Order: sequence, then C-alpha cells, then structure tokens
Amino acid sequence: MVQQVFNSAHNQIRFEMEEAHNGCLKLLDLKINVEEGGLSIGFYRKEARTNMFMNANTALPTNLKDRIVANERARIGSRCQDADERRNEMIEFDRRLKSNGFRRVDVEKMERRMSRKRRSVESESSFVNNAPFFFSVPFVSDPVNGRLRKLFRKNGIHVIIALKGRTLRNLLQKTSKQRECKIPNCTTPRHLCHRM
Repeated sequence: MVQQVFNSAHNQIRFEMEEAHNGCLKLLDLKINVEEGGLSIGFYRKEARTNMFMNANTALPTNLKDRIVANERARIGSRCQDADERRNEMIEFDRRLKSNGFRRVDVEKMERRMSRKRRSVESESSFVNNAPFFFSVPFVSDPVNGRLRKLFRKNGIHVIIALKGRTLRNLLQKTSKQRECKIPNCTTPRHLCHRM
C-alpha cells in the first residue's frame, strides 16, 4: 500500500490518507466526485467555516481590497466546473461580503475598478520606458497614491507604487543573503526598492 511505503521512509514521520465517502473526496477547498466517465470537481466549504471575511472598513488600500475580492471570486470560479454551482457559490460569497460591511454599490465599484485596471495593464506598452520603476512609499491614502501614479503616467514613466510599511513581519524578518534586483538597468534606489 502507498501509505505504508511513505510511512516506512522515516520512523518519526507518519502520513495519513483521506478516504472517499460515497464516491466523494474533500480536500482543502475542493470536492472531488468519482463518477462514471471520470471525476467532477466542485467547491467545498467546511462545515465549521464561519462567515468572516475582510471587513469593508478595514484600513487597507482600496486596490488591495479589490484584489482580495477578485482573487476570491477567481478561486471560486476555478473550483466550480458546474455553472449552477458556480452561480450559487458566487451568491453565497456576495452574502459573505454583505455580512462584512460591503454594500452592493461598493462591490460594483470594485468590479469596475478591476476591469479598468485590466485594460490599463493591456495598454501599458505605450509607456516610453516599459521596465517598471518601483516607487516605495508608506500608505497614506488612496487619493495620494492616485495623484502620484497620475503624475508619473503623465510623464510617460511606468511606475508601480510599492506600499512598504513597518509591519511586524518586516521587523522580525532577517536575512543574511543580499538580494539583487532582476530588472535590467533598474533606476530604483536600493532603499526604495520593494524587491530588496
């Protein structure tokens, strides 16, 4: 048996094996059904899962909130093969958003911003300098970041605003290895680069 082979590799490591019940195996957020002619994959939500999600009023940049919601929608979409299941899971996700303070009008604005962002990424080839310039600033507000982006865009400079703040992770993280920027001819000063 495969499990025995894995468990014989080391005396202090033990592997467990999940078994299918009624032809269904639940793994992370996937529900895999064994059917005639193959497998069908669906979205699995644990029974113990709560309705919690990022709160609408949390102090995060708007573009980050937009991406978190868009990523969750993409995750649900990629897990659901069946169109009806996908629609039901999206409705359930909208309920979760509402219970965490997101109004429908806010969600619609998010979707419009993400759509504009996709179009903007597609048209970035019009910049004089195609290699992005990373500009690291502490997060003050969305309007401040928007004015900075507009200023750079007006001058034909492709800028990615890297919001770099003092987080507990940054304070505790220590590396002895010096990292190097992979962008050829990068003009971003080392102390401003978010890749360092």
